[in-house]
Amino acid sequence: MRIFEGHDYLHLPGDTHPIEEILGVLGKLVASGKVRCIGLSNETPWGVMSFLKASEQHGLPRNAARIGPAARGTQPRNTQPLGRARMFEGILGYIVGGALIGILARFIKPGADPMGWILTILLGIAGAFVGGYVAPMLGVTNRLVVWGVAIVAAIVLLALYEMIRRKAPARA
Repeated sequence: MRIFEGHDYLHLPGDTHPIEEILGVLGKLVASGKVRCIGLSNETPWGVMSFLKASEQHGLPRNAARIGPAARGTQPRNTQPLGRARMFEGILGYIVGGALIGILARFIKPGADPMGWILTILLGIAGAFVGGYVAPMLGVTNRLVVWGVAIVAAIVLLALYEMIRRKAPARA
């Protein structure tokens, strides 16, 4: 990665540095007081998690935010705090991933769960959202552990659903 040297920046193939080296240099800038915090721009969720993993493993500074493509410079409303990392890309990813998480949550949680497959998918999608929000806050960067957090979140949501369903009066 080359640091932008003006408007005539040209990215050359193979012109990269290890993440640890980038975070090390940025850490020195933070320590000297020249920079308050660091963030990422136009990075994929996988890349964000790679930076977080490297900062955790090597004791380097943690990224504070991810800035979307439309936010460069003038539109801070597109800044995404790292607590909201997405587990899946696109609607189909959330439907398939939500189904897997919902099925696993219902399989792991003991007892009968009287809900259909649509509610199972919605349960899994909600678990994925909650897991994708909570896992980075806990400093989790391992993808499998993020899935585990999402499944646990789905189990908690399933228990809440059952409690609400039991309290609701029966329809006549």
